[in-house]
Amino acid sequence: SALSPWFGTLVDRRSVRWLMVIATVSLTLGLLCLSQTRALWQVWVVFATLLPVANVLLGQLTSTALITRWFSRMRGRALGISAVGTSLGGFVFPVLLTTLMERFGWRSALMMIGVGALLVTVPLILRLVVDRPESMGLHPDGADAPPSKLSPAVGKPGLGGIIRDPAFWLETVAVGVALFVYLGFLSNLYPHAIAVDVQPTAAATLMSIVAVCSIVGKLGFGVVADRLNLRYTMGSSILLMIAGSAMLSQSTGYGSVAVGAIAFGLAAGGLLPVWGALVARSFGPERVGRALGAMNLAMTPITLLSAPYAGFLFDRTGSYATAFGSYCVILLIALAALAPLKFPTLEG
Repeated sequence: SALSPWFGTLVDRRSVRWLMVIATVSLTLGLLCLSQTRALWQVWVVFATLLPVANVLLGQLTSTALITRWFSRMRGRALGISAVGTSLGGFVFPVLLTTLMERFGWRSALMMIGVGALLVTVPLILRLVVDRPESMGLHPDGADAPPSKLSPAVGKPGLGGIIRDPAFWLETVAVGVALFVYLGFLSNLYPHAIAVDVQPTAAATLMSIVAVCSIVGKLGFGVVADRLNLRYTMGSSILLMIAGSAMLSQSTGYGSVAVGAIAFGLAAGGLLPVWGALVARSFGPERVGRALGAMNLAMTPITLLSAPYAGFLFDRTGSYATAFGSYCVILLIALAALAPLKFPTLEG
């Protein structure tokens, strides 16, 4: 979203609890409006106005900002557990939506989900979301004293200071390239499996394998992020993607495709928690919203090229394996971006 940097600034400066409430109301209004659309332009208006607010403020931006305030020593694990919610939602929501659509029609289904989100989510937010541990007389991780702070010599205030920091661009390139490859993997996994003579039913199970491995990756990499240098942790995720890409580029049947899917699922699962931990370590919890918001916008051109790139290679070669083989080389850019990354020193 083009407004991500602005939303990120709001997350850092305003109450996350009330921003999430506003986003839930926006989601409800968006789904209600969508249920009444009669023309394509009306759909586009809803997707350009109401739904982006919910997408940004009920997603990684707010959850990462909250968790980095509440956790320091166990931040990776907390981010990993939080990220599991996106995977579980991916399992539950399609089934719920399909069931409601079959019984009541798509318009009524959207209305039910919209109203249900308002009635269930808003009370939970108001009851459970607390902006900062300090407001309850607590410290991150439940510790007896506040954690060490980033050195003020390196902690540059404001969005402008974040964008001028080389760490911002190194992390944007590393994560952006990894997302570029992962999106290409998702869009090409099924047709590639069919192309190497995997049966359609078996090929369809590959996405479930990726989802399960993603959950394992989020939890596993979250733990590792608390114990190892974050550059090495992110680098391990990227190396797993390289291994998965190499396997898929040479695959000849279900077994080798499944191994590649497992590697990608584990690697991609680690991407969200490690990314959040990287940003918090580089810019401090008080600037996570602005940094993530600006990164989301800055890496949009990279991720938007994913589908056209894979499609171009398939049109030229007639093979999905070519795209997977090229991902091995492209991911080296992400590794190169991580190499010079340096973190601010800690005080105390």
